[in-house]
Amino acid sequence: MMGSSAVEKLFSRPLPVTAKFAEREERKQTVLITLEMHSITSPIHTKELVVRLTDETDLFFLYTLRLNEEDFQSLKVQQGLLVDFSAFPQRFVDLLELCLQEQHKESPK
Repeated sequence: MMGSSAVEKLFSRPLPVTAKFAEREERKQTVLITLEMHSITSPIHTKELVVRLTDETDLFFLYTLRLNEEDFQSLKVQQGLLVDFSAFPQRFVDLLELCLQEQHKESPK
């Protein structure tokens, strides 16, 4: 039997980014950044933050990160993050919103 899940969309906006590729130099492009919180109720109740980067001008450009609480703990230690998993999605959205506000400034933060 498949478990049920709910999806809450937290953010979905295009943002200018600088993409760095191993075989190419870096290039500036606009990428659609989507954040969703998936709540899965079976077999056990878990939450997962899904971050998706897409570019509608390049159909082969698709990056997806699925981050559950256990994975987040590793990321928190590696990156020295000061927030817990429950607060992380909103902090991430706040930073993306700041990027949107700063994108047209001469020296964005």
